[in-house]
Amino acid sequence: MDTRAPNPDSRATERTGAANPASESPDEPPDEPPVDPPGQLPPNHEDDAERVRLRKEIEHLREENESLRDAATRYRSLIDLTTDAAYDLTVSDADGDAPHFALTWASGSFSRLIGISHGRLMAAEDWIEHVHPVDRSLVHRHREHLAAGSRMVTEYRIQTSSARDRWVCDYGQPVHASGGVRRVHGAVREITHARHYDRAMRANRIKYKHIFNQSPLGILHFDAESCITQCNDNLVRIVGSSRSDLIGLNMIEDLEDEALIRAVIDALEHGSGTYEGDYASVTADKVTPVRVLFNSIRSEAGDVLGGVGIVEDITDRRRHEQELIRARDEAETMNRLKSAFLANMSHEIRTPLTAIIGFADILTDELPVSHRRIPQLIEQSGKRLLDTLNSVLDLSMLQSGEMELNRTLIDVAQHVEDHVDLMHPLSDNKGLDLDVDRPVRPCYARLDEGALDRILSNLIGNAIKFTDEGHVTVTVRQVLLPRAAEAPEQVDRPRETDIVGPRAGVAIQVSDTGVGISEEFLPHLFDVFKQESAGLKRTHEGSGLGLAITKHLVDELDGTIEVSSQKNEGSTFVVTFPAVHDPAGDQPEPRPKLHRHHPGRCILVVEDTPETQVLVERILEPHHDIDIVATSEDAIAAARQRRPVGETPYDLILMDIHLEGGGSGLDLLPEVRSLPNYAGTPIVAMTAFALSGDRQRFLEAGFDAYLGKPFTADQLLAVIDQALAANG
Repeated sequence: MDTRAPNPDSRATERTGAANPASESPDEPPDEPPVDPPGQLPPNHEDDAERVRLRKEIEHLREENESLRDAATRYRSLIDLTTDAAYDLTVSDADGDAPHFALTWASGSFSRLIGISHGRLMAAEDWIEHVHPVDRSLVHRHREHLAAGSRMVTEYRIQTSSARDRWVCDYGQPVHASGGVRRVHGAVREITHARHYDRAMRANRIKYKHIFNQSPLGILHFDAESCITQCNDNLVRIVGSSRSDLIGLNMIEDLEDEALIRAVIDALEHGSGTYEGDYASVTADKVTPVRVLFNSIRSEAGDVLGGVGIVEDITDRRRHEQELIRARDEAETMNRLKSAFLANMSHEIRTPLTAIIGFADILTDELPVSHRRIPQLIEQSGKRLLDTLNSVLDLSMLQSGEMELNRTLIDVAQHVEDHVDLMHPLSDNKGLDLDVDRPVRPCYARLDEGALDRILSNLIGNAIKFTDEGHVTVTVRQVLLPRAAEAPEQVDRPRETDIVGPRAGVAIQVSDTGVGISEEFLPHLFDVFKQESAGLKRTHEGSGLGLAITKHLVDELDGTIEVSSQKNEGSTFVVTFPAVHDPAGDQPEPRPKLHRHHPGRCILVVEDTPETQVLVERILEPHHDIDIVATSEDAIAAARQRRPVGETPYDLILMDIHLEGGGSGLDLLPEVRSLPNYAGTPIVAMTAFALSGDRQRFLEAGFDAYLGKPFTADQLLAVIDQALAANG
């Protein structure tokens, strides 16, 4: 359809002439030429042809006019369906200089945009009253420029019927005529979302600019060729270069640090790259420790547009790290000094205690009954001092995490029964009943034997110490451990049952009828150096470390400890450990009995302390043939002298670790083992090095047995018998 066809009305006026198109029916076929009657003139065929031509042209014009009407209808329908609004304004002169504008046509989308009916909009002949009051001056200037003949684009707000402002963009096109601009065509597009988006983008740009400028980090932008296009003030401060030197710097071509260049390339090729090191500025005499993160910026198609770099000055962090390293080194040095001090203090105190406790024990056996009270008091005082020493050392090592635990499979029920047997003399001295209630079947757990002994000694010893009359009962039973999700107050007290699986446990309960513990002191029961009876008026002696050490040891062994008590009615402590149910093929070895099997053996004693030499000689002479030496050289010589003369080698060697002249039993041990006939000789470490882990350390070094100082006669003879029995 040719929409540019001339006006059909004008063309019809030009071409009708004398013919009357209204008298012609466009739907009827043209009349056939009439037959001239006889005797008349022949018809004018040229007039007939003109009528036919005019009739066809009129029909064509009617079809075109109908097509134009259809096109106009479709156009208006499309205009009404679009979100953009269209309008026509007439421009006329009014009083004064300002032209008058009247709305002559508007699309349906215009009325929907404003939120009123189309009839109301057309009746008002303008929408200026719906323009936001602040923006009405913009609309007036917009129309004045249109009336002057200029195309205009203006953004302003329309207040809708829902009291909601909508931003619109008004595109105005003046229609020029001979008398000036008399009509204006326009289109209005809503840009509310775009306006909000632009506002958000402007806000984000402002925020980013603030972050960019105020960030404590150095920030730079670079293009796809790795040239710096922008940087903030902190980057200038960090690297020491001016902004003009940095802008345009090609980081791949101009930098010298290969690792830094590699980080830029990684960012451009793979998305990110990192660098940490001492950056030597290429444009300033400055070296700065930095950490840099590069990230590329890519288009939606994946093309590299450039990137951003974040630069952190790690000078302070590097200094802090060095300070931490120095502090760590100092702490490790102090820890080594502390360990050396504790080991030395332990050795220096245990060595004289060996003679004090040992000789007191001998005197108790040898003196008449009427005179035994004095050596017994000496022995008790020595053991009390030893217990205090052990408590201080154990607590120090537990708190520093240096205590080494060697877990083995233990029949807890049998172990508790054996330990209670050793503590009967304490209860007998006070006239107390000390009983054991244990199941017949074994109760296995993986525990450190020494730690378990210390826990039992503390709990049973305290029960005896704080009970003046009545009894102390030690109970062993199987229990059901609480689930991890259960709170302690939701779990019943462990109960006796046949238990298997991961929740199986074994509990040791120590109950007494002693003085009890007040409710106020219970929360502080496991605190270091805390005692309910303290100061000058305290009723019981002690360091206040036993229960604190017990709690630490129980925790190290993955156990729990609970206490219940009432003042003057007694106390109950319950220690619970995870159990091992029926350990197939992993039964614990039975504990050796402490009776002597091998008297009359040849024993070499390597000991440099005269008091200990006399003590050992006094203990062993009635039972064995002994030689005593003080140095490593004398020990090697004595071992060699036994063999050449045909005598049997020494059956056993007792060897001190710290020897006269700076020698060490650890160094002497392999020398003795290398001698003929001594490769399998039992060698016992008899030493005052008795801190946690020392026993295991010496056994791993090759000693067959270990005896810590101080010791009693029974302990020394028992170790010798066990070592000889193990050697066959």
